Amino acid sequence: MRRREQSLEWGLLISTAGLMFCALVGCRPLPPAPPTAPPPQQVDTPPPVSWADVIGGPAPHTELTAAEMQLLNARPCRCLHDGRLSLAARQHATDLIRSGANPTDGDLDRLRFLLLRQGSVDYIVEPRMLYPGTAEGIDVNGMAEQRLRWTHCGIGIGTAAEQTRTVWIGVQREVELQRIPTRHRAGTALLISGRALRGNVRLLPFVGLPSGAAVQLAPSVARADGRFAFTISLPTSGRYEVELLLDTAGGPRVVALFPLFVDVEPDPRPLVTPAIPPAVDSTPDIALFEFLNSARVRAGLPPLRRDRRLDRAASAHCTDMVDGAYFGHVSPRHGALDARLTAHRIRPQRSAENIARSSSALRIHRNLMGSPSHRIHMLDSRFTTIGIGTATDGTDIVATQIFASW
Repeated sequence: MRRREQSLEWGLLISTAGLMFCALVGCRPLPPAPPTAPPPQQVDTPPPVSWADVIGGPAPHTELTAAEMQLLNARPCRCLHDGRLSLAARQHATDLIRSGANPTDGDLDRLRFLLLRQGSVDYIVEPRMLYPGTAEGIDVNGMAEQRLRWTHCGIGIGTAAEQTRTVWIGVQREVELQRIPTRHRAGTALLISGRALRGNVRLLPFVGLPSGAAVQLAPSVARADGRFAFTISLPTSGRYEVELLLDTAGGPRVVALFPLFVDVEPDPRPLVTPAIPPAVDSTPDIALFEFLNSARVRAGLPPLRRDRRLDRAASAHCTDMVDGAYFGHVSPRHGALDARLTAHRIRPQRSAENIARSSSALRIHRNLMGSPSHRIHMLDSRFTTIGIGTATDGTDIVATQIFASW
């Protein structure tokens, strides 16, 4: 089993003059009745573990079985073992047996839920199913090379109904947070502190509010030793989402995403993206456009209109990412968004960009809407037009959304 979920960074009343402008430049008209993205489904089975009292902090000591230790030490690798990842891997392996099916995209939602419940805030996660189903004879050739890309890992062997499965989880960890309680009271403020593993870097914090809106906080610059801190307010009850982006040479990159529960109980079950494909005649870019405008209408915002020039710029960036084997807002050949728009002779008053990759348009939309730093662009009332491009990279869809106002 191998799925990579990345989903990073950036990223509507049109007047008569605006309509005339679109007629000149070639905006695509909004479909009359864009379908609503199917709502996520709650898993009916009871939660296997309780929520940790804290998120972040040092990983607990976790005793591995002899078989797990043998696999973890099969070949030298640079990953550090994290007990939270192993606990989640064991439960995930057991759940896969009980589900009676091969791994699916929905299992990634369940895995992320298990990681959060163990107190892990890691965003870049890759699970891998090891075959055969018993510890003996598992071929780990090649797994160690894959692990070299990850900073922390865990392994778990799950057993149920006389079956055994093994799951390895690798994460790319770039920040370590001090212990943060998962439950809070309304009307309080919370200090979030931690350490950036790269030292002196710039962190961009975002907060998703219970209302569904998202806000960006002032950037936090880590000291020479990597230490950083910022404060968020929790004025009302509900579920908050805290997201941290690392400002890198390749553009902002999501490094942590976790919930806070204010005067409400934690999520009892994971929300799983249903495996419902878009309309048969719909391409991924059309599906993303329709899902986005449905979300805007539900939020009381005017829908966006597509612009062919922005479409071309977005498609070119997707192709460049796939051909250049990178994923980011800053192209090694064509630069950041402003430079790329200028090269296409596009000069909007305001612009922003979202990029994402996943196995379907629906999962891309869910990931973007679940990220405060991306949702803030998607639900920005100041934008009036959008360009959407997609490209295929193996089994994944790579997507770019460019928002603009004139």
